[in-house]
Amino acid sequence: MKSKISYRNILCILILFVIIGSLIICFSKSEIANENDFSKYADTYLITYKQALDNSNVTSDDLEHFKFYKGYPYAYAVEKSTKKGAMVEFIPSNLAFENNYYETDLSIEDYICSLPLTHNPASENYIRSTTFMHSSGNVSNLRFNGGSASFILYDNASIHGLDISTSGGILITENSTVYISGTNYFDLNYFVTYGCFNLSGSIIDDKRNVIIKNSNLKEDWSRKQAEKDALEILMREQLLSLVEQSHISGEGYSEISNLVQTYLENGRKGVYDGYRITESDDLNIIFDTCAYYGYDVNLARELESQKQNAYYEESNEDEFNKGVNYLSNIGLGFTALLVISFIVLILVSVYKYLYEEMQLKESIINYLRDIIPGSETFIEAFSILKKRK
Repeated sequence: MKSKISYRNILCILILFVIIGSLIICFSKSEIANENDFSKYADTYLITYKQALDNSNVTSDDLEHFKFYKGYPYAYAVEKSTKKGAMVEFIPSNLAFENNYYETDLSIEDYICSLPLTHNPASENYIRSTTFMHSSGNVSNLRFNGGSASFILYDNASIHGLDISTSGGILITENSTVYISGTNYFDLNYFVTYGCFNLSGSIIDDKRNVIIKNSNLKEDWSRKQAEKDALEILMREQLLSLVEQSHISGEGYSEISNLVQTYLENGRKGVYDGYRITESDDLNIIFDTCAYYGYDVNLARELESQKQNAYYEESNEDEFNKGVNYLSNIGLGFTALLVISFIVLILVSVYKYLYEEMQLKESIINYLRDIIPGSETFIEAFSILKKRK
């Protein structure tokens, strides 16, 4: 009998683990973004970008620094991987293009590698002729003062927060796997690969107006994230505009350029993630320095204010959602315990009925009495009331 009881206990424990594990996996799984989510993301991105400039005091001459603005209205094309990642491309409507949504079974990296664009011989020749570095190591935090700077990467090279959108390209050699993390700015016309790459961050092509992320989750393609992404692009464009103005005039160029480049590098590397106060402090130093040399920073300050509001609203939503999730988890946990207890009750009762010749009713009452104090009295009282009826 002891061996039978031990087997019964082992069986119950195994079942408990299976049920609890299944419930954890079920309720902790993040939700995948669908076509409607991407549509809202694209619409919100376009509205946020345009309204930020329309509601500002920028002149028509100033708008020349915002190339994306001149392409309005836009259509968009979404390519979502069912495995990993997604990309959105904004296309000027004068090209007679309608909104499109596609899905691929390939990861977003493999999908990009399958595009003819990434195997263009002319692009490869350009990259080889402008090569700045051959590397199998880490490539990041490089600054270029004019000219082109392309990279030929091999083996297990890595890229972290690199911006070469205006200065060169990337060539990934055959049998190489390049790891790309952080936020990176590439010109996809000069992104050639004969190997493969693993994306754990994002790639932005501000010439083709493409945003590529390693995620296909709803939280990364939400309306709130669209606002943040649009404001980040706007802030980058405005800061680079201030650098260009200082370069033309010669007033404070070196100081402003260094401050802006350091800020943008930190952003691409994720230094400011979770540290909005530090980011805001660094931006204010840039604004004050530019204002000291006589440059208009009103738009930049307004963009920073909008960024703060977006992050503040998200923070409040996160706190609210945490509370809701906490209460939901309590409810789910209680429900899970009831389900587990019921399943174990049935298994134990059936076992006792088969092997210990105990009636099912008696077996159930004994089990409930062991785990719930007073349950036997409740069941007997219920039986008496039933008989009286």
